[in-house]
Amino acid sequence: MIAAAMRRVRDRHPSGDDGTTLMELIVGMAIMVVFMAIFTGAIVMMTQTGNKVEAVSLSASQNGQAFQRLDKTVRYAVGITAPGTSSTSGDWYVELDTTNTGTEVCTQLRVDKTTKQLQQRKWSIINQAATAASSWAPMTDNITNGSAASGSSTTPFTIPAAANGASTNFQRLTITLVATSGNSQTSTLQTQMTFTALNSTTATPSTSCQQWGRP
Repeated sequence: MIAAAMRRVRDRHPSGDDGTTLMELIVGMAIMVVFMAIFTGAIVMMTQTGNKVEAVSLSASQNGQAFQRLDKTVRYAVGITAPGTSSTSGDWYVELDTTNTGTEVCTQLRVDKTTKQLQQRKWSIINQAATAASSWAPMTDNITNGSAASGSSTTPFTIPAAANGASTNFQRLTITLVATSGNSQTSTLQTQMTFTALNSTTATPSTSCQQWGRP
């Protein structure tokens, strides 16, 4: 009699063996793994894209600021020297001679291969004597074309050829900067601009502003 009562209880309350099977659990886990892989991949791609955009924006901003500063200097220059590399360091150099402030000022530019910077320093010419040169001041960072060979498309400083039929003899300077920014996701940006020395009177490169050499 007791046994019969117990059987009736078991019949009314199943043991639960008819719930989720092992196979259903495995399939559910597999679907979840696939979903998480897709989700993780999307997050990684979004992060990489964001890092690349940030790197490009940083390089463009730095180069733009450097070109704005150089535009004023080159525009008022009376002379631009022939660009070249140092026999000691191999860094690229060019000099700008300006007199619009009433005092002759020499601005020397270089692309330092070691620090990967576009840098400048200045000195004045007073009574035909050069003052001490200032310390090198960085203008933009992460410049990677400091070792470019002369004549290549990424040479930092070049004197462009005069256009056929040109009505002016102004000296001009083309500056090319290749900047690589970013850590986990790097980006390379090449920026090139040609400046015109509106106070120059001849297209021939200047020989002034050589007092402190090209170290």
